[in-house]
Parts: sequence; C-alpha cells; structure tokens
Amino acid sequence: MSIFYRITPINKKSIDFSCDVIAEDGRTCTITQRYSYGQGFLPLNDKDKRNERGSIECDLDLGWGAELDELESTQFEFDDAFTDIDKQVFKNLWNEHDVGLDDQPEHGWRIDNYRLVIYEPVLWELANDEQVTPKADANPSH
Repeated sequence: MSIFYRITPINKKSIDFSCDVIAEDGRTCTITQRYSYGQGFLPLNDKDKRNERGSIECDLDLGWGAELDELESTQFEFDDAFTDIDKQVFKNLWNEHDVGLDDQPEHGWRIDNYRLVIYEPVLWELANDEQVTPKADANPSH
C-alpha cells in the first residue's frame, strides 16, 4: 500500500483542471476549468510538481479522484487555425451540451494531457488508498 499526500486548497476557486483538445484536422485548444472545491494527490517524494508560483501540479494517477465541485469558469485557448466562428461553435458545443472531458469522436476530437493544478495555500494530509491522516505541518519537505 503506497502512502502519498492528499492536497486540499484552503481558499475557494483554487483548483484548475485543464486538458488539450485535438481536432481531427490537427487544430488544438487548451481548456481550463476553475473549480471552488476538490482535492489532488502527490507522491511523498515528488517535489518537482511544486513550483515557485505557488501552485502544485497533482498526480492524476494517485488517490481516488479529484472530486471537483462548483465549476466557476471555463477558459479556452485556441490555436491560430480556429476562426472566430469555429471558436464560438466549439465553446457552445462544450458549454451548452455538457460534452465533458472525455474523447468525443462523434464531434471529431480527442482529449489529451490532463492536468490538475492546485494553488497555495493548501492543506497537506498523508493518505493511502484506505484513509487520510491529517498532517499538522503544511510543509511537505519533512
């Protein structure tokens, strides 16, 4: 049984879940969704995902899911190949039809490079697949 950190933001609106959407014709769009609540996980010895900007890129293969709640906003970063009309059609399809973050072959795209970033301050807790143990020290360097 592995032990890892469960990371929970202290402030609301401090979690970004993003992905790259690749259309059949090679055009790409990066989508970032900001959430009020959720959690992330990080291995005990993986300090490379913490950066000087006060954010932590979590490991999506650890833990039991991000449990994201209360979507606050969705941002789209389109490459230059998208026309203004293409951008609006894509945004409408994404937002109004709740297509979600799964591959959408019927819409002609696939989704890749999922990322979960949590912004500090955060609560660090030791966890395994069965339980969470609160950690008094918010600094994971110990």
